[in-house]
Amino acid sequence: MREQTLNSSNSQDRDQSHARAGFLPASVRIAKARAREFSEIRRICCETGNAGAPIAKERWDFFGDLWIGPYEKLLPQWTYVASVEDQILGYLTGCPSTAQFESRKRLKIFPLLWMGILRRSYRKTSDTRRFLKRSLGLSKSPERCFSGGFLKMLYVRYPAHLHINIDSRVRGRNLGRSLVEGFLRDLKREEVSGVHVFCGDQARGFYRSLGFQELKRISYRTDSRAGATPVYAMGRLLRA
Repeated sequence: MREQTLNSSNSQDRDQSHARAGFLPASVRIAKARAREFSEIRRICCETGNAGAPIAKERWDFFGDLWIGPYEKLLPQWTYVASVEDQILGYLTGCPSTAQFESRKRLKIFPLLWMGILRRSYRKTSDTRRFLKRSLGLSKSPERCFSGGFLKMLYVRYPAHLHINIDSRVRGRNLGRSLVEGFLRDLKREEVSGVHVFCGDQARGFYRSLGFQELKRISYRTDSRAGATPVYAMGRLLRA
């Protein structure tokens, strides 16, 4: 993906003040993430990790290592940012082959997370407990609640996947669309057959507007006391 600047006629100072105030500035950089930008990507991940709202500070270290660490360490070239100067406003993490990525993550990243938990490098939180339970097969992530046959089909026909988060101050101003479109262009250039995403009701309309179709829906229950919430597997074919 080539670096893009969207209408860069405004001054840098004006752009940065608009970003802080919650307005989308005229000059936005859409590009692949640079190594020094991953700390800001982790910040936005944690500030949006609770269904778009911030998570508690004590959760940040492990949460960032769990959700951003694998992309930073294994496939940094498939992470994208939207920024004004050095201020990151949103990011997209993804990969062209989910099956390969998941295999590498289990072999190279999960042991490091286990070691960090056992050495008490992380605080004990709901995230560390959930990670341990899922690693031991005592519970399942929403994605793993879809049938094995469906996931096999998904990884073959729609092998790529993505995650996206936008700073709450600038949501609804097409940053997410620009990030996804840049990602899709690069997938097409690599002749990837399709891309999928798992999401809830809140994001379903956004992905539909980008050409994703609903492939399957399940009801996911986080525990026996909570009500079930819908989870959608959505996909978009990139070539016939």
